[in-house]
Amino acid sequence: MSWAERSTAAGVFVANRLDTQAALDAYIVTDATEDHVSIDSSIHVSDTTASLKMAVLNEDGPASGSISVSFGTSLGEGDVVWFSYRVSAPYQFCYQPWSAGGTPAHKLSILSRDFRGASPIGSNQNNEAVVQVNENSGLFVGYHQDGVGFQSEDVAASTNCSGSDFKWQSCIDGDNEIIAGITYPLTGNNPETGAAWSACAQDRRQFGGLYSAKTESTYPFMRGYGDPLTGGLRQRPDEWITVTGMVQVGTWGSANSRWTLFAAYDGEKYHRLFDNTTCTLGGGGSPDYNGLTLLPYVSQRSAGGRHLSSQGSEIGGVTVLNLGVGTHLGNGTLEYVQSTGAFRFKTAADNYGTARFFHAASGINIINMASSSHGVATTTNGSVTLPQGTITLTSTTGFPTSGTVVIGEPDTSSGGGGPSHGNGEQHVQYTGVSGNNLTGCTGGTGVHDSGSPAVISSYIQLRLDNAASLPGSGTTESTVGVADDRPDTYIHYQDVIVSTQPINAPGGFEPPITALQILARSMAIGDFEQMPGVTGMDLFVGGPTAGIKTGYTDKFARDPANKIMYWSGSDHGEGGYFCKYDEEANAWTSLTQPPWMAYTGTPFHGYEHVIYDDTHAQLYIRQQNASNIKKWVSGSTWTDIDFSGTVSYAPAPVPICWFPDIGANGRIIIFQINGTILLGIVFGIDPITLDVDVYANGEELSPIGQLHNFCQYSPTHQCVIFGSGNDAVAGTSREIWRLDPDGTVTHLTDIPGALDQLGPNGDPSLLVYNPGTGNFLAIRSPSVWYDFDPTGSGTWTAKGGTASPWNSNVFDGSMPLFGTTAVPIPEYGIIVFVKGFSSSSDAEMWVYKVAEETGSEGGGEPGGGVELLMRLHSEGLFAGA
Repeated sequence: MSWAERSTAAGVFVANRLDTQAALDAYIVTDATEDHVSIDSSIHVSDTTASLKMAVLNEDGPASGSISVSFGTSLGEGDVVWFSYRVSAPYQFCYQPWSAGGTPAHKLSILSRDFRGASPIGSNQNNEAVVQVNENSGLFVGYHQDGVGFQSEDVAASTNCSGSDFKWQSCIDGDNEIIAGITYPLTGNNPETGAAWSACAQDRRQFGGLYSAKTESTYPFMRGYGDPLTGGLRQRPDEWITVTGMVQVGTWGSANSRWTLFAAYDGEKYHRLFDNTTCTLGGGGSPDYNGLTLLPYVSQRSAGGRHLSSQGSEIGGVTVLNLGVGTHLGNGTLEYVQSTGAFRFKTAADNYGTARFFHAASGINIINMASSSHGVATTTNGSVTLPQGTITLTSTTGFPTSGTVVIGEPDTSSGGGGPSHGNGEQHVQYTGVSGNNLTGCTGGTGVHDSGSPAVISSYIQLRLDNAASLPGSGTTESTVGVADDRPDTYIHYQDVIVSTQPINAPGGFEPPITALQILARSMAIGDFEQMPGVTGMDLFVGGPTAGIKTGYTDKFARDPANKIMYWSGSDHGEGGYFCKYDEEANAWTSLTQPPWMAYTGTPFHGYEHVIYDDTHAQLYIRQQNASNIKKWVSGSTWTDIDFSGTVSYAPAPVPICWFPDIGANGRIIIFQINGTILLGIVFGIDPITLDVDVYANGEELSPIGQLHNFCQYSPTHQCVIFGSGNDAVAGTSREIWRLDPDGTVTHLTDIPGALDQLGPNGDPSLLVYNPGTGNFLAIRSPSVWYDFDPTGSGTWTAKGGTASPWNSNVFDGSMPLFGTTAVPIPEYGIIVFVKGFSSSSDAEMWVYKVAEETGSEGGGEPGGGVELLMRLHSEGLFAGA
């Protein structure tokens, strides 16, 4: 999806590529680090020439520059704001260990106040919504302020790792949705133990980051990269990632707002990371949002650290990426044992630490390897003013005779409280140990009270690049040069968009925000699932004869731009019902019955009478027993499209469908009996000019079934198929034809006898377009269903497996599809069914997953020609809002 399409989509009111000096001048935040921000032509997305760069330098504390994107308007209670940007950074930024202790997190964006707008200005407001990488874990998460304090978006959970665990990316669950490139469940054995992966390890892999993984003994928490087993979405180095957030404001200070975060790797679909639907934002008098701050601010980051000065070539196939902030200086050693696959690391100051292993089969190709003294922790015994030659500690147990110690707590806030007074962590070199004293100390600044942390943070971050290049035998050692100072690095931003409506990823994919989208995402291809939480299913129940209203109908229509499904129909002995399914609310609701649906002695069954023309955004319903189609104008009035001059009479059921590929304006296709039982007619009506084109008539369409025919469209094959109906004369219910865009009508292979009659009749087999194959799906019973390829002469193929929704809760076991109606949704890769089955039980809504969701736009009815933008109701985006 192009930038032009994304930036001009409905609802967008801010769009900037961040590729010009003018953009930088408009948005730069003037402060002590503003010189870190520039326009860079060396790194950018493919269809532009530059991006916005923020340099993150060795001497930087938390701040490294920022920009503030002004909205030019304010959004507050009752409003919805979507924001999106693309971000890319190298591994020296993405996986950099920013501190030895504490809980450092690098921010990416803050939805709050513009630095140049009306007071109050600046991002740190009591209702801010922040995207960041928590706990130096490599995972996109976030937090918000609720007017009292800072609230994380993690969710409490009981896992096999801890009964009081927390999930960071709470929407990621490998049982429902898995990040591309992640293998779940873990296979084979854990290389650390030689035994099968534990239940805890599988949980870590299944979910998007577990809090408990920080203390796991097998894989210690890895600063910078985080848990190597996690199933979460990481900030991958040197890749453009689209980050998109949505905040729906209820009432400031009340738990009725929604804060949702999505991310997508370039060209891929979005993943929903968290979805806080009962979010409390701010308090009374909180300011409205009017700006988005983009920044690489890292809390608890102090200047300095370590960088790789050299890596020997003896061990091929691996790269040292980053080093712990207090790794002992000098030439360390990396060891590889070919027989076991084990790696170990030691510095010039200490010994080998615990062996670590890659597990390529499970995608575990980055690990931290500590030297023997890593993790030794104590406190200062007495106040320290750095630099200071001798430092007294509470204990020196485990300290090498010389090396590096990190002194101080990580808090770097101005005027910070605590024992380090906001001075942050300081890297101190020492040359000797005498009792509890470190001697020959150099480096560091500031006052640190007695009791300040004193820790050793000594490790390397190693990546497996190519297992085939590892030494083929024996034990091999290679030099790892450890030098002072953290490497200068950077982060790039591109393509910021702010909108009142959802913002598609560059691949064209929508953010999955509705319950139907989320269910579709969670399903495997081939699965049926009943739609949870949908309301209004009682609308399909009742009536004087069958007691259900969905008999004698097999399809409903969908408006893809607004995500609304429409249905009309009735039981015998009553007038028509007209209702809609609003995907945002996950609810079916009644619509006003027009007078022409009233009962006049003939029931108003749905048949195949309701269609949606998504080319012109128009709903049509064919009027029963009339040569007339009703056009719903602006959702309020109905106008007539009369075709009585084309046909000889008006039967009750006449199937219609929308065919966008025929003629300049597309056509409403109509197929019916014309004159006698065995003769038919198929014709099209131009919805703009109302011109009629007859494609076949009379003997050209003979013999046909008497009534209850079908007429359906495949956007994949760009054709309409029609035929079947009641078997008034033996064999006539099995006839089927294809209409192509040039108006040609072709007789196709007969419908298999096992399917009997296709169409909305009293003993039906249901036919629906299958977006997974581009063909049609025909269902007779749980065990009798077919694929129909309409190309050539047409090919019917029996399907294996079971159409499980019709195993139970059916109106009549001898005709289980009676009362079922369907619509495909190609962009979600699903078919939706509504199944009425009892006069005393609500109908059921089922979803059949046939394909992965698509990011491209297509044409067709129903669900083709998809405008991948969601309408958002200001009165509520989700049930209960």
